[in-house]
Amino acid sequence: MHWLCKCVIGLVMLATTTWSSTVAGVTQKCVPPGPGPSLNNTLYGKSYLYKLEQEFSIKLLQTLATSSNKNNLIFSPHSIYMVILITYFWSNEKNLRSFLHLPPDQDKMSVIQAYRMDKLFLSKRALNTSADYKFSSVNGIFYQYPIEECIAELLKDEMHKIDFAVNPELANKYINNWVSNHTNQIIKDLFPVGMITSRTILVLANAAYFNGYWSSGFDSTENDMFYTSPSKYEYVTMMKKTAVFKISNSSELGSRIIELPYKGGDISLFVILPNVNEEHGISQLSKMLSTNTIQNIVSSSQWRLDYVNVYLPKFNATHTIGDLRET
Repeated sequence: MHWLCKCVIGLVMLATTTWSSTVAGVTQKCVPPGPGPSLNNTLYGKSYLYKLEQEFSIKLLQTLATSSNKNNLIFSPHSIYMVILITYFWSNEKNLRSFLHLPPDQDKMSVIQAYRMDKLFLSKRALNTSADYKFSSVNGIFYQYPIEECIAELLKDEMHKIDFAVNPELANKYINNWVSNHTNQIIKDLFPVGMITSRTILVLANAAYFNGYWSSGFDSTENDMFYTSPSKYEYVTMMKKTAVFKISNSSELGSRIIELPYKGGDISLFVILPNVNEEHGISQLSKMLSTNTIQNIVSSSQWRLDYVNVYLPKFNATHTIGDLRET
């Protein structure tokens, strides 16, 4: 039996400030003309943007994990990064550069070109007609008042003009439908009634959707013990599989790692299990993560094929993150 894995993310940033030359309190500024020198139209640009996103993702994970109070934490750093990135494209806010982990000598136009290349790559992947998996990630900018022409042209694929002031209920429905359409109707009411009002002037959103089958499907589920600490456990529905998988031991992270590939061969789930059998093993692991350790996991020469007994809890989970400024 091939158990289906679905991952759906909806993210929004909502602005209700007074409109002037600012959007959500960020001053609009056109990008200086002329191409950037280092990232334009190169595969290096896309991989470079991924590296910056990794740095942001790990920092955000460590911050959120600290405040999660030992609860489960599920989030999409890619969605958050993309929304902040498109804000940076039209802004004159220098603090966004450090937030996005952009180096001081990196010009904005070259980052935009890397973003465009990444968007092209994702759009082609979304057109994948294979039955193995479906994956998409799209950004949306929903605005009411005029946007600088240079910005509107730069982000024309993402722009949606909406009249929040006259009919906020219709705007609410429009954005919810947009999210629903891009998540295969999984997220239907991202905005509850009343969240968007006549004072809303801007909504930035990212919708990400993944739906795939494991390359090596799990056996039928059964109830078994799942340990929440070395001395505590609960009976939950467990997925089990004994098969040949790629495994590795990371001395950097003090953990065992297994790669669970999805059909199609393009996407995998990496499970990291701390060696230390203690209550705070996960929190200690998150503190040790870095772009280097993540890269070492993916490209490690220590991977080997072996028969492994895999036990994973079958679960559905939702998680809402509040004001990111608090993090």
